[in-house]
Amino acid sequence: MKISNKYRIDIQALRGIAVLLVVLHHANIDLFEAGYLGVDIFFVVSGFLITGLVADGIDGGSFSFSKFYFRRAKRLLPAAYTVVLATTAIAPFVLGGVEINDLAAQVLGAITFTANIVLWQQVDYFAGSAELKPLLHVWSLSLEEQFYFILPALLVFLPRRYWLRSLAILLVASLVVCFVGVVYKPVATFYLLPTRAWELAVGAVGALVADNNRVRFVAKLFVWPALAGLFLVPAIPTGGVHPGIDALLVCIATFVLLLYPENALCRGPLANALAKVGDMSYSLYLVHWPIFAFANNAWVGNSREGFSVSVTIVLVAISFILSYLLYRFVEAPIHRSSIGLTRSNLLRTTTCSALLVVAPYVVANSISRSVDFEDVRKANHGLNRICSVNESFEVHPECRSADSPALAVWGDSYAMHLVQGLLSMDTDSLLGIEQVTMSACGPMLDLAPVDKTPGSYYNRYWAAKCLEFQRKAVKHLAESASVKIVVMSSPFVGYLKPDAFDNLVSDGSEMTLVEPTVDRAVASLRRSVDYLRSAGKRVVIVAPPPTGGFDTGSCLERLVTEKIRFGAPSDCRIPLAAYHHERAKEREFLTRVEKEKIADVVWLDPFLCDERSCVTMLDNELLYRDAGHLTYRGSELVAARMGLLDRVVRLAH
Repeated sequence: MKISNKYRIDIQALRGIAVLLVVLHHANIDLFEAGYLGVDIFFVVSGFLITGLVADGIDGGSFSFSKFYFRRAKRLLPAAYTVVLATTAIAPFVLGGVEINDLAAQVLGAITFTANIVLWQQVDYFAGSAELKPLLHVWSLSLEEQFYFILPALLVFLPRRYWLRSLAILLVASLVVCFVGVVYKPVATFYLLPTRAWELAVGAVGALVADNNRVRFVAKLFVWPALAGLFLVPAIPTGGVHPGIDALLVCIATFVLLLYPENALCRGPLANALAKVGDMSYSLYLVHWPIFAFANNAWVGNSREGFSVSVTIVLVAISFILSYLLYRFVEAPIHRSSIGLTRSNLLRTTTCSALLVVAPYVVANSISRSVDFEDVRKANHGLNRICSVNESFEVHPECRSADSPALAVWGDSYAMHLVQGLLSMDTDSLLGIEQVTMSACGPMLDLAPVDKTPGSYYNRYWAAKCLEFQRKAVKHLAESASVKIVVMSSPFVGYLKPDAFDNLVSDGSEMTLVEPTVDRAVASLRRSVDYLRSAGKRVVIVAPPPTGGFDTGSCLERLVTEKIRFGAPSDCRIPLAAYHHERAKEREFLTRVEKEKIADVVWLDPFLCDERSCVTMLDNELLYRDAGHLTYRGSELVAARMGLLDRVVRLAH
C-alpha cells in the first residue's frame, strides 16, 4: 500500500480530533481533562505518514534527502514563519519585559528546530509561566523535525530487513527511558526527543506493518475499543504522570485505527467534519496558542478563575477564523504549488529565517523603558541563585553574608525573598545571615508537598529529595555554633490544600503518600521548632505577604507601561477580602501555630494593609515580582517599613 500517495479521510479525522483536544485543553474547557494528549496522537500520525513517505521513496528508488527536506520546509515553514512574524509584531503591545526576552529565545528555537530544548531550559520554579509564552506550542514541531533528521538516514543506510527490528528497538528503548525519566526528570522527559521518540516510532512501526494482513486483521478486532479509548482516555485520564500510561493508551489506540482504515472515522457527517478540521489542523495548531497566550498575558486576575465563557468562545472563534485564513491563503497554496528546490529559493528561506531570528531582539531593544522590568521582576533568590537550587543540601559560602552568621533563614522561596530585606538592615554585618532554602520545600520535618498536576517537576521523587534536604538542613542549623536565631518562612500552601497537593510523609523507615491536613502540618512544624529549640536555638516564623490571587507583579508592570490588562483592580492593590479568601487556609494554620504557642508569627499585614486593601507599591517602586514573591527592592522596602530585623530578633524564642 502506498501510504504516502493515498489521501485518507480517517487520518485527517484523527488530526482533527487531535487538534480539537489541544484547543479545548488550552481553552480550559473541561470536556477533556487531558486534552494535551492530542499532541501524542499527532506524533503517532506524523510518524506513520512520514515513515510511509520515506519508505515508499526508498523502495521506488526516488528518495532524496534534499527533496525530502525541501518538501518538509515547503509544507511547514510558510505557515510557521507567518505566525512567528505576526507574534513578534504584536508582542511589544501585549507582553511584559520578561516575556519579550523569553520570546526572542523561543523564536530562535522555532527557526532552528530546537524550541523544545529552549523551553526545557526556560522551565524552573522562578521562570515565567508557561501560559504566557506565545510560542510554547512549537516545542512539539521541533521535536518532530529532530526525529526526521534521524529517521530517513536510518532507513536509507540500513538494509530493509532491519527496518522494523531497528524501529521496534528504538521504540522500546525510548519508552523505557520515558517511563523512568518521567519520575526522576519529568520536565526533560516531557520536552526532549529521547523520551518522546517512542510515540513517533509507534507510527513508524505502523507504517512498516500496514500491508501485513494478519496485523490488519488483529487491528480490526480492536477498532471499536481503540476509538472509544481515543475519547475516553483524554476525558477520564488515569491522572498519573505525563507522558505515561495515558499517553501510551492513546498512542496504541491511534496505532490500531491507522492500521485499519475502514473504521468509523472514514465515513459519515461527523467524520467528514473532523476531516475538514484535520485539513487545517497544522494552521489551527500554530494559530490558536499565541492568541490564548496573549490573552493570558493581558489577564492578570485570579489564575484559577480564568476567562469567562463568552471570552473563551471569542478566543476559540478567532483561532478558527485566523487558522482558516492561514490555511486558505498561505499553507495550502504554497504546499500545492510547483515551487521547486532552487538556489534562489534556498537563499530566500535562509534570509527569512535570519530576519525572523533577529526581529524579536530588535523589538526587545527598541522599546523605550523608563524602568527595566526584566531586572526589577527578576527571580528573588536571596543571597545567590545557588541557594535556591541546593536540592541535596550543601553548605555554600555564597549562602552566607558572614563567616559566622548568627541568624539563619530557613524555608522555601518565601524565605528567600526575606533575605535581601534582612540583609539591608544588617548594614554592619553585626549578625550575619545564612540562607538555608530549597524552592517549594517548606521548613517542615518529615512532610513534603507533591503536586498533583500530571508531569509536574514537584512529584513524589522530588518530594523525597525535599524530605532529605530538610532533615540535613535542620541538623546543620542545630549543630551550627554561630547560628542563634532561625527565621522560618513559607506560604505552606502545599501542606494545606488537598485539591492541588498530596503530602509525602516519612517515619524514618518508609514514605507514604497522604492527603494534606492542618493537623498534620501543625505537627510537622512543631517537630521542626522543637528540634531547633532542643539545640538552644531561638525560632520565629514570618508569614507570607498578602496576595489577591492575581499576578500582582505583572499587573503593576502593565499599569506603569500602560499595557492592556483585565481581571485585577485598576490600581493593582490587593483587596483585603480577596487576600483573606486567598490565604484562608494559611492564615488558619499560622493562627493555630500562634495559639498553641509553637512559635511567634510575624505578620506583614499590619504594615501593608488598611481596612480595605493592601499596598503593592511603596515610594513608587514595585513590591511584588509575581502573585506573592517580593522583588529585591520590595524586600528592602517592606523590611524597612516594619523594622523586620529588630522584630524577628525580639520575637524569636
